[in-house]
Amino acid sequence: MKNLFFKKILISVVVLFVLILIGFSAEEIIQSSWTVQPIKIDGLSQDWSDINLNSDKKSKVDYAFQNDGEYLYTLFKFNDPATLSSIQTTGMRLWFNLEGKNKKVAGVRLITKQVTTEEYIAFIEKKQGPLPDKDKNEIHANPLYVISLSESLNKKGEPVPQSPGTENSFPVRFQVITQENIVIFEMAVPLKKTSDSSPGIGTEPGNIIKVAFEWGGVTKEMREAWMKTRGAGGGGGGGSPGKIAQGSAGKGGGAESSGAIRSQGIGSLAALNQRMKQYSFWVNLQLAQKTK
Repeated sequence: MKNLFFKKILISVVVLFVLILIGFSAEEIIQSSWTVQPIKIDGLSQDWSDINLNSDKKSKVDYAFQNDGEYLYTLFKFNDPATLSSIQTTGMRLWFNLEGKNKKVAGVRLITKQVTTEEYIAFIEKKQGPLPDKDKNEIHANPLYVISLSESLNKKGEPVPQSPGTENSFPVRFQVITQENIVIFEMAVPLKKTSDSSPGIGTEPGNIIKVAFEWGGVTKEMREAWMKTRGAGGGGGGGSPGKIAQGSAGKGGGAESSGAIRSQGIGSLAALNQRMKQYSFWVNLQLAQKTK
């Protein structure tokens, strides 16, 4: 009886594996490249000069992947500022599925935020400990700063609070820069997932996974800001998606969602939805393995 039970389990596992392979084989598989040295997350493309870029025509973006034994590295280039949509407010969301399905299971949200000097000092001290007065005085030379924040998401897109002690273990890292009209995201997401609340994919080199990029759209806060603007007699036409604040912990720039709505001067909710489109697409990704 025991042998029959184990045979049934083995057959089920083999069938599941075959079905996953069939699901992947029906679509193009993007190849990640193995990197010997960890990639410096600075938003620049020196580490990607020999890597072929893939494209998504609808959103007019180029992207590529590299990985080592610990991180999945991604370069994501916006070639048309219009497709940034409301990314300043929504951030970039990366979704991962290990079963070959275009279905959100777990993800990571990456977003830049403009903060005051005191908020910036608190942010740095939380990560590095107390700062000397000399460093604080230098920071006070600028009134605003931009920081990069990341959070794990559950399948509903809700933030997952991190358990104590997991904040600094294999952190998600990213950087955003603007070169003329091109906006570049460079990201590093841990392959391993040490707990349900820790950031990470939960896979290893050599595996095939599904990855989705998602950004933009009209948020609840943006709708509320639009209602307030209309109530105050605002509105109008024209405008274009605002510029994204850049940098991980740099000098300030950019705008908050309500201010962005007011500056757009968009007259109707339908026009707002049309201008602030949500973009998303899935890709099949083959993680690279270390060559001997």
